[in-house]
Amino acid sequence: MYRIFLLIVAIGLPHSASAEPMRLPQGCVPGAGPEQRQRCDDVVSQQLNSSSQSTPLDGGWRLVKTRDPNGGANIVAVMRTADTSRSDLNLAGLSLRCSGNGTEVVLTLLEQQPRASHPMVTLTVGSDRVQLEASVNQSAESLVLPQAATALAAGPWLTAPELTVEIATTPVPTRGTIPLTGLANGMRALRSSCALR
Repeated sequence: MYRIFLLIVAIGLPHSASAEPMRLPQGCVPGAGPEQRQRCDDVVSQQLNSSSQSTPLDGGWRLVKTRDPNGGANIVAVMRTADTSRSDLNLAGLSLRCSGNGTEVVLTLLEQQPRASHPMVTLTVGSDRVQLEASVNQSAESLVLPQAATALAAGPWLTAPELTVEIATTPVPTRGTIPLTGLANGMRALRSSCALR
């Protein structure tokens, strides 16, 4: 639930600079006991239900529509959490969201990054590997990838089973795997929703 919460929070922040970002309730940290995790999940669910609409899609993807707190167009994205058994805790997941230029690819992290940094991100699908320079968004927890990543998401990623990610974060790199099964349906849902927002 924490990773889903952070992905949903991250998709809305670049469009609402003056809005206060939502945060995890106190005590909602990795390693919390079962009772504390349940309380955190309940609080997070209440927060999400008040500002976002989330629709499950094939393959663990979610279509998320979040109201812009400044009254602008809804923020719409499809997102997928990282495979927790094969990923560093820092990697929350992958989002593809509507933007003024079409679709934007975003990686969400649990730890904030220096806002002025431009970490290198290595993306691997099968034997194809590409290295791109990312920009840190205003929340400092999301990395916006360049348009080359959008072309990959709309092409080779649609039929690939998974995406392996390595981010040159400091002090240690962040690595992980994001399942891509169901992305083709997610992209169709995103395109339809972007047109309606």
